Amino acid sequence: MAFMKLNGLFNTAVIAMSNDRGLNEIMNLVKTEPKAIETLSLSEKTLLILFVSGLGMAVTFAVLLFLWFAISVLTKILNTGSKKPSKVEEIKTEVVTQTSDEEDDEVIIAVIAAAVAASLNTSIHNIIVKNVVRVNDQSPSWAKTGRIEQINTRF
Repeated sequence: MAFMKLNGLFNTAVIAMSNDRGLNEIMNLVKTEPKAIETLSLSEKTLLILFVSGLGMAVTFAVLLFLWFAISVLTKILNTGSKKPSKVEEIKTEVVTQTSDEEDDEVIIAVIAAAVAASLNTSIHNIIVKNVVRVNDQSPSWAKTGRIEQINTRF
């Protein structure tokens, strides 16, 4: 159906351009005699080029749509079986204002110890933090920005 509409559109374009042969006649001529392309006029060659280009783009678009549909179906199929119930716990936060750097370091040490305990699935009492050393980050700004963006997209 769509091919017939395109064919009609191209035929009317040819008639508007000149009184040359229509697309069907050109296609039949080229099918029967491949060397007949040399005898075609400029408008007929242009019409044939437009038809072949349009057909190629239509096929490419159709294949891309099919691939998009197939990928979306496969992701839905593959993601349905791997869903794990996530445990959401409420975290109570308290705002603490401290005045000295020593107290800030203690809070940072406590937060680091809590994070390590959570990742190891153990109690905070089983972890002993002996020394915390700040390390200057020597990476370029684009690397820092990339890390920040990756962390932000996870939440």
